[in-house]
Amino acid sequence: MAGVLGKGRVLRQDHPVTNPTPPTPGGAPACPVRPTRGRPPLLAAWLVVASVVAVAALAIPGGHRAEGQAVVPDQPRPPAVRLHGIALEPLVRSHLRGLIEHGTDRYGDRASRMWMASLDLDTLAYPEQAPKALAGQRVYRDIDAPFGVQALYDLPQWELALRLWDKSGEHELRAAVLGYFEDFLDPDIGRAVGEHGLWAWGEHYYYDAFAGRLRFFTGGRDSDHHDDPDRGYHELRPCTPDWDLLWELDAGKTEALIYGIAGQHVRGGFNSESGEFDRHGDVGDGRVSSYSFIEAGGVIVESLAWLHARLEAEGRPDDRLAPLARRVARFSWDSRDPGTGLMPVQVSTERWDKLNATSETGVWAGALLRASDLLKDPELADWAAAAVGAWLEHAWDPVTERYFGKVRVDSGEPDLSRTTPYQPADHSHPWNAFFPTHDYTLITALTVVELWRRTEDERWREAIGRLSRVIELERPASLVIHGLVAEPDDQRPGAEAHDGIGAYAESYGLAIEFFRRAGEGLGDRTLREAAERTAHEAVTRLYHQSSGLFRGHAGEDRYDAVDGVGILGLALLELDGIRIGRLAVQQQPESLLLPLKPRPGHDHEAMEKAGGRVFSEVRIQAGPGLPTLTHGDRVLRSERGRPAPAIGITGEDAVAGSLDEAIDGDQYIGIEVDIRQGMTVELSHLTWQMQRTAGDQAPTHYALLLVQGDDHLLLACDRIHDRWTESFVSLLGRRPIEREGTIELRFYFHGGAEGNQFARLDNIHLHYAPMPANGRRFNF
Repeated sequence: MAGVLGKGRVLRQDHPVTNPTPPTPGGAPACPVRPTRGRPPLLAAWLVVASVVAVAALAIPGGHRAEGQAVVPDQPRPPAVRLHGIALEPLVRSHLRGLIEHGTDRYGDRASRMWMASLDLDTLAYPEQAPKALAGQRVYRDIDAPFGVQALYDLPQWELALRLWDKSGEHELRAAVLGYFEDFLDPDIGRAVGEHGLWAWGEHYYYDAFAGRLRFFTGGRDSDHHDDPDRGYHELRPCTPDWDLLWELDAGKTEALIYGIAGQHVRGGFNSESGEFDRHGDVGDGRVSSYSFIEAGGVIVESLAWLHARLEAEGRPDDRLAPLARRVARFSWDSRDPGTGLMPVQVSTERWDKLNATSETGVWAGALLRASDLLKDPELADWAAAAVGAWLEHAWDPVTERYFGKVRVDSGEPDLSRTTPYQPADHSHPWNAFFPTHDYTLITALTVVELWRRTEDERWREAIGRLSRVIELERPASLVIHGLVAEPDDQRPGAEAHDGIGAYAESYGLAIEFFRRAGEGLGDRTLREAAERTAHEAVTRLYHQSSGLFRGHAGEDRYDAVDGVGILGLALLELDGIRIGRLAVQQQPESLLLPLKPRPGHDHEAMEKAGGRVFSEVRIQAGPGLPTLTHGDRVLRSERGRPAPAIGITGEDAVAGSLDEAIDGDQYIGIEVDIRQGMTVELSHLTWQMQRTAGDQAPTHYALLLVQGDDHLLLACDRIHDRWTESFVSLLGRRPIEREGTIELRFYFHGGAEGNQFARLDNIHLHYAPMPANGRRFNF
């Protein structure tokens, strides 16, 4: 989570060192997205690197077409429309103000200035009745800090607050960060600093605000009996701390922490000849490592390189740091297979991760690229490029056009076994936020962006194109073109987060940053539009209107620090030059709740027996000044939560042998919206709910097309689940369709047979905004 706050800033007058000088080029990295001194703004996150890069065309619309995918006419894209609304920064600022006001520790016998790790956004208090998220556990053990504070995962929000303070001079933001940090390190409150200078945070420690004490946990849960004064369970994975930020807060304790990492995480400390290391800070006395995860090795290398550059810039170099960093890097580099070039996840313990490579390679490589700059050691960058290249080559699955989750180091063949939840699934999944599955697709994507920036090698361009397609098409609440390819259901993220899969703030932030950098680097507007659509979805799903805070994940009104809201906030700040739809603090877009219109000739009686209810032909006039709609004597409310009657799609209705056949045969359930003559509106986004009954006869897949005249735009193509799921699709940056006249939405279905098995559609909302007073026309 490295970050730099701004050149020349002094956070306090009693700072323990002189104002720090800028680091060497390449600077410290970042787990969160953050700016850097002496360079363009750097929005990193979870070990990402500098901006600029390019990418191949996305699969939607036009561009690459997967086998079996519906053909959509290829048309050039216009510049994306900047829809009117408000900037994103006010939403981010609102979140921080709310967190500071309502989330500061006021529990137990002694209050502190630290921020609680969770909040119920309806009560604006710690959720005492449900200390764990109802969406399931995103992290193993008690990393989410029940009833407590988790400082490591608040670092991105510290950076966020200080960036906004730097911009506006809002004293409360600066004071909140300083107060939190002071109480965290206070020997009478947080008691974070151990005997070796290592801090109590992360994967084995948190501060219990209700009990007013430090908690240690390992294996299962809380271990009250273990004092652990040396902080031997200090852990490094998978994120490099924001050393620039921490240095400005307290240079002395930050320096001691990095020396503690050198002395305790490397076997034998500075006397190590092999460079063997461990994720835990308990091998400094020479004990053999238990788990030498390469993500931890990357953090160690980068941290030592950062301190080397910092001390050298201050005129007090330590010649031990750079050689030790290189020995630690070589320890992992030498573990690669000489034939495949693949690096195992770890080499210390006999189990699955000693035999396999995963996208964790991208975490290690990103850290080495930054260390290469700090140490002026180009060979480290060569190792990084070779490791990532080997992974991209062997992990690519041309059938599904995705990367396998893990591949055998000795052969490069995919390993599809999965004996624990701490392993990747069959394919590397960009929206799998569960920690630790050793699957870091989004970080690898950002590393590939940096490799392209440095070399402009075509293999990186190709990889960026492949990665961008997977990331774009698997956004949790959005569309999935690979729905035509048979995959396990657990590969598909839902609109709501569940057990670390789906709509988490951190994943949205990393994806936004990847698309933004890629678009800027290539000058490819389609990628910039992908960043905007991803931000649109993230804000729509996660911004909680009544509290003014961001949810950590979709599906419940809850904030959790471990979900990476700070990473999302930093990504949104980089997009603040545009305006995402009508996403205002007080006002959401207007929406039409749309009834469904079966095509003439459909068997309505069969649909009624299957449990659906149907409408006859319906045409809706949409435009400003129509808060409610009528159909016969029925009033259709436009507010959410008042669904129109659902329609059931039986096996014999609007279903074909394949989606291609359904689309070619014009078999669909349709909705027509007639925009008032003389009116134009801006279409913002579309949401709908869908469910299928369990059973082999129910439809299995659907496609959604937006039609006006002869222009057909594929919006979504996905499987239908046996549970109600809500889907979202942003209409920003899509190809031009006139917004006057009739627009039709068509749902096509595939996979059913005759009988009473059915799918249901419900609660379909088309979100739009009236045009500006000047009547200017917009495309989307």
